[in-house]
Amino acid sequence: MSTSIKHAAEIQIVSRIDNNYKLKCTAYVIKQVTEILPVKKLNNENWLQLHGLPLADPTYNNPGKIDLLLGVNVYTDILMNGVIKGKPGSPLAQQTALGWIISGGAPVEEFGKNGKIVSMHLSVNLDNMLQRFWESETLETDNKNTLTPLEVRAEEIYVKTLARDHDGRFIVGLPFSSDTPILPEQSREIAMKRLHHLERKLAKNTKLKEDYDNVIKEYLTLKHMEPADKPRFDDESSAIEAHEQLQQVMSKCGFDLQKWSSNSPEFMNALQPEKREKSPTLDMNRKNCIKTLGIIWETDKDNLKVTQKQIDHKSIEPVTKRTILSQIASLFDPLGWLAPAIIIAKMFMQKLWLAKLNWDEDLPEDLRLEWTRYQEDLSVLSDIEIERWTGCSQNTNIELHGDTSYVY
Repeated sequence: MSTSIKHAAEIQIVSRIDNNYKLKCTAYVIKQVTEILPVKKLNNENWLQLHGLPLADPTYNNPGKIDLLLGVNVYTDILMNGVIKGKPGSPLAQQTALGWIISGGAPVEEFGKNGKIVSMHLSVNLDNMLQRFWESETLETDNKNTLTPLEVRAEEIYVKTLARDHDGRFIVGLPFSSDTPILPEQSREIAMKRLHHLERKLAKNTKLKEDYDNVIKEYLTLKHMEPADKPRFDDESSAIEAHEQLQQVMSKCGFDLQKWSSNSPEFMNALQPEKREKSPTLDMNRKNCIKTLGIIWETDKDNLKVTQKQIDHKSIEPVTKRTILSQIASLFDPLGWLAPAIIIAKMFMQKLWLAKLNWDEDLPEDLRLEWTRYQEDLSVLSDIEIERWTGCSQNTNIELHGDTSYVY
């Protein structure tokens, strides 16, 4: 069995024997560690040397899933001095900080002819993972093998079944994983049970019920949408006309555009109330602003800003290559406006590489201070405002020039 690793997590292991013993380590997330082990229940009645021991896994002789595989670096940390051996051919017990663990063999007749040998090997190259993290932000990407078989099948179903009914609405087949899908029996009964459970939950929480009702009412008026090029307008009358034309075209396909917003009162008054954005986001520091995917539009000034999660440079968390990489990955820049600032963080990461620091090694004082100054400077990003309109009309050539004589 082989698998690729896409996620990792910092975990803390607590001993079931000693609650004061805690061990932090990095866990790499995979879909399945191994098959069910042991393959059948083991008879441990004759293993007298194991009776009465506080085991790390009291149900070791029963078939079950393996939730966590400890590497040798963790194994050496939990080992203790105690070892108990039994008769030749029987397993031994090794004392650890997590409890006594069992190792060794079992009689062949316990497994029969269908016994399996399981070998596990985990190899993770964090440098390669980081390289792929940088490459994911480049303009050119390798499109080979980017889709899984199920994703390819879903796309094929879409291409083969896409059609329009007599009202112009689009119809597409459901992307089942096989040509003969096995649908759940009594699906109506299952759905009714879930509905009744939800009704009971909402009956106990009036605020949740009110919010839920508002969302459902909105869904009743909304249709599916498709991306459209954003038009440019010279005045409100042309914007209103374009809105009406766009609504007519999209309605023929069953799409009813909703949540219109503008900094023009004349345009907004020309719309039906139910078609308008309900209410702008209330911000005590801004009069009118609308947020979408991390972008803030200040309608009163017609400016755009990027919301940015502030990094707490006063945190007591140790400053290591691992924590810095996590902080860099959290910088949100959907349109690339903050690239001149974020590139500095990536260049700093290259410095750490040249310094050959380990992932969890504290930074030298000079590098730590340099990173702290960068964190403090990030606070000014929230003050950057970009004018939404460039002041140019259609068929206008624009040239952008940047000064790269000084970087960091």
